[in-house]
Amino acid sequence: MMSVTHCAIATAGTSLILGTAEPLALFLSLIGSQLPDLDTSTSYIGQIFFPVSRWFEARFPHRTITHSLLATGFLCAIALPIGYFTNNLLIWLSLPLGHLLTCISDCFTVKGVQWFYPVPAWCWSVSNPKRRITTGGTGEYWVLAIALFLLVLGLHIGSSGGLSQQVTTALGMSDGITRSQRRIMFGWM
Repeated sequence: MMSVTHCAIATAGTSLILGTAEPLALFLSLIGSQLPDLDTSTSYIGQIFFPVSRWFEARFPHRTITHSLLATGFLCAIALPIGYFTNNLLIWLSLPLGHLLTCISDCFTVKGVQWFYPVPAWCWSVSNPKRRITTGGTGEYWVLAIALFLLVLGLHIGSSGGLSQQVTTALGMSDGITRSQRRIMFGWM
């Protein structure tokens, strides 16, 4: 998939799953979405970190170690102390979640990924090769459009207090009404 599609999927998924519109969390998920393609020097992140990408490219085929659950676990281990010391769970979850969502989206492509590296089994989400997404094809542009719509939706929900806040407010439950809304509606604090 294209880099922009990975960015849109990762930020939309992070915004919806974590219920946030926090810029740092979305930025970390965006960084996490680019890390799987560090194993090829032709990707954007591979061009930025050329020595690292050449090292990966010389030792591992594309979509193997950097697209595996092993790499996601490694990113969790790196982000855990940062999230612990900053006392922010969103920081800990955003980077590995962006990586994981990118790897999941690559399962829909023609090549697939090796989820359980070093086990040499390729994983696809669609068994029929003719139904898989090709990079830059029409199907990918549809995925990009849907991901951008979901990103806007996730940002709206995340900036409005999250999904539970929206549902309880829409249902008129007192738990979902904020203090200022209570003051206006009931004339008390």
